[in-house]
Amino acid sequence: GVSVVYPRRGLRGHPRPALADVSLDLPVAGAVGLVGESGSGKSTLSRVLVGLQQPTGGTVELAGRPPVPREGRAQLVFQDPSAALDRRQTVGSALAEALELARRRGLP
Repeated sequence: GVSVVYPRRGLRGHPRPALADVSLDLPVAGAVGLVGESGSGKSTLSRVLVGLQQPTGGTVELAGRPPVPREGRAQLVFQDPSAALDRRQTVGSALAEALELARRRGLP
C-alpha cells in the first residue's frame, strides 16, 4: 500500500504518518469522493493520486502507469466544507441527494 510520512518537526518531534498502507482499486472512469475528518489524510491522498506528491512508500498507478501532474487523467476539486455541506445532513444522505439529482438529469 501507499504511505506518506512527514519529517519530524522541532527537536522533539517524531515523524508523522499522514497515510499508512493505503490500497485502492478504483474504476477506470467516474468520480470518486474522499470524505473524512480534518487531518485524516484526504488532501495528502488526493495529491499522491494525481502525482502532485510522491509517496514515501508504495507505488501509485493510474491505468497501469504512474500519475503525471497536469496530464488530465485525474483532477482535484477542493471545497470549503462549511460552505459545501449542511451540518444537519449526514454524509450518506448528502451523497444520496447528489445521486438522485444526477439520475434526474439522466447521468449514469
